[in-house]
Amino acid sequence: LARTQVAAQAFQRLRLHDHEVFVAHIPQQNWFLLNAIPIPPISTRIEKSFNNLRNIALLALIAELLIATAILAWSHHRSRAQFNDLASMQRRLARSEQHYRTLVDNIPGIVFRCKRDADWSLIFASGMIRAFSGYPAEEFIANRSRTFASLVHPDDRAQVEQQLHASADDHASYVLEYRIRHRQGEQRWVLEHGRLTANPESGEQEREGVILDISALKQAETQLQRLNASLEHQVEERTTELRNAIRDLETFNYALSHDLK
Repeated sequence: LARTQVAAQAFQRLRLHDHEVFVAHIPQQNWFLLNAIPIPPISTRIEKSFNNLRNIALLALIAELLIATAILAWSHHRSRAQFNDLASMQRRLARSEQHYRTLVDNIPGIVFRCKRDADWSLIFASGMIRAFSGYPAEEFIANRSRTFASLVHPDDRAQVEQQLHASADDHASYVLEYRIRHRQGEQRWVLEHGRLTANPESGEQEREGVILDISALKQAETQLQRLNASLEHQVEERTTELRNAIRDLETFNYALSHDLK
């Protein structure tokens, strides 16, 4: 097999049955140096390594999909339940203001209505605002002691204001994600579902909606990103090791052929 290509190529690589054969021609003695390497042991190790990587990637992908599905289902379920509760409360408002406030306070989120100004001056806020911020709702109403805008993380304030300006039309719905600072210093991610509406008495624009705590969801997203980065790094390392091993093997055979010449 090698003799047919001697004129065109002195160093050749052939496949013979289950061996990889490296052939070097030594013209002075018209010799052929043959180095036959069995392929099955090498291919088995490579195949085993790729199977392990594939299994790791598959397990990570399945875990990621399961976690994401569970989080999305949980978030969707809670969001629908909260909006259904809001609709129910509005229908019962005419019967009892006290009953309405009791139902609102039982929602695991902040139900609010505020003016469309720089301070987000609250007209109404449910009692859950204490759990989110550490301050009672009374301190926020009409900016009595503090403003709700003061809770928003400074790094998120400009982006939130920009998104609110983008939905400036009456009855326009919007969804915001931003961080708020608790009284004790911790930060929480919140999801705000709301809409702009006009006050029938003053004609001024106001915002109303609900604010939910999504800190657990953000933590899960961060963990998934770290898992993906770690998996990609492992795949890259294994691929580099395999390429280096093949390159070293070819270099060794070429050097051995050169020394014999």
